[in-house]
Amino acid sequence: MFDRLYRYFKELPRHERPVHLLDVQYRMHPEIAHFPSKHVYNDNIHTDSSVFKRSFPIKKPYALFNVHGGRELNDRKG
Repeated sequence: MFDRLYRYFKELPRHERPVHLLDVQYRMHPEIAHFPSKHVYNDNIHTDSSVFKRSFPIKKPYALFNVHGGRELNDRKG
């Protein structure tokens, strides 16, 4: 089934391929959702009002740290 869909969309001229943006998010804390909406989707992703009614266990949804000179390390532990 997916093979047929893949071939169908691949054979369509690029300007005729249907595109639909799913523009409402229901899962993330609104402050977390704001970043990808603004910087990836040009402010086109909106948070559903039901999300604002939920209580989130963590009061600050995220923190950013500037780790100057930090190194990323991959090992078997993760």
